[in-house]
Amino acid sequence: MTRAFAQGTVHGGWRVVGPAPDGAAHRWPVERDGRSATLTYFPLQGPRASLHRAIAERHAAWRRLDHEGLQRVDTGVVDGCPYVVLPAFERLGDGPLPVAEALAAIERAAEALTAFHGKGLVHGEVDPWSLVKRDGQVALLPPGLRSPPPGLEALGLQADPRYAAPEVLDGQPPTSEADVCALGLVLLRLVSGKAPASGADPCEVLLARGALTAPDLAKACPEAPPAVVALYRCLTAPRGLRPADAAAALALVRQAARGSAPHVPSRAARPPRPVTVGGPLIVLLVMLAIGYGLWAALETRLALVESPFAGFTFLERDADGR
Repeated sequence: MTRAFAQGTVHGGWRVVGPAPDGAAHRWPVERDGRSATLTYFPLQGPRASLHRAIAERHAAWRRLDHEGLQRVDTGVVDGCPYVVLPAFERLGDGPLPVAEALAAIERAAEALTAFHGKGLVHGEVDPWSLVKRDGQVALLPPGLRSPPPGLEALGLQADPRYAAPEVLDGQPPTSEADVCALGLVLLRLVSGKAPASGADPCEVLLARGALTAPDLAKACPEAPPAVVALYRCLTAPRGLRPADAAAALALVRQAARGSAPHVPSRAARPPRPVTVGGPLIVLLVMLAIGYGLWAALETRLALVESPFAGFTFLERDADGR
């Protein structure tokens, strides 16, 4: 397979311009029309075959979507296996952003999510990394472009544990409501500049989120307008009490942008299931933490697209900047 991506070969108009980086078995630097990008190949054989098949299915699903707020990325097939090309995008940054700018970003993300939810699809990876700038506008990257958080793949968790909904952290599959909750947690980050949880590694963050599933935005950012605080509480409410999908969330975002405190319309609520990060899961997390060094070494060899978790420390600064 290395020969298929030898320097100078062209795939979907992208020319391979160098060898794979050290430790990246299925990733190559490419270039087209003076623009640099990374091509990631997903072999359907080997130890990660099932994960790559799931990623390929997600690619096939979002390629059928059409929305101006969804950032397109190029995909293709080589020897029956898919690949994706991810250029370098301008990021929003970690915040804090002006409230109007943060709400505009959340509105654009909610608009793009309506394309998923309207087709019965779920994004499942909404976080600050998935929001990029394109021609001055915010766009949402599709899912399936990066590795799972190191150490959490065994739990089936694809999302950043800082921004995943409580029920997803509890092992349930993502839903449109889970996307809405993630959108609310991204709002917290954009407005306050603070992540919903911190830790030295994703396993520690998962445990922290189990104890505090949705931080208080009013405490994290005392200057946040009441309408924004109310919006955040709606988006991150317990499962069954949140907006049902992105279209319902979008209406609340636009209401908050007008300065009016939103509330979720009454609907039949499922009893919220608490996050139960305990018992066997704690044992598994301890085992994962013990083997984290070995996993990290393996991850570098099997890395997919550049991940927001790579080389990233979850620890947050305090109010004094220390």
